Amino acid sequence: MNKLFVALPLVVISLSSLPAYCSSAVTAHVKSFGTYGNGNVWVTLDSTINEPGCSGPYLEFPANGAANKSILASAALALATGASIVVQTDGCLGNAATFTGARGAYFGINPP
Repeated sequence: MNKLFVALPLVVISLSSLPAYCSSAVTAHVKSFGTYGNGNVWVTLDSTINEPGCSGPYLEFPANGAANKSILASAALALATGASIVVQTDGCLGNAATFTGARGAYFGINPP
């Protein structure tokens, strides 16, 4: 019985250190987008992304992000047509929500 009481706190501590997988899916409109001098991609939205630790109406993706070209193209199309986008993030890059490479994170465009 004593072994159970020793092991239980270790399990609780281990589970509490697991990261949250993704923010909630957010439907929003693109207000602006672009790239920084270091190659990072940014997108500003009209709705807040509720990513723990970096909630706000903006996204940033590292310069070497696999989806950067698609994100820029989708943001441009959404801004030009007034279509909404749907996004779900899974981490922070500085103070902005981002993708860390998990398959659960996404950026998509809805039909206008």
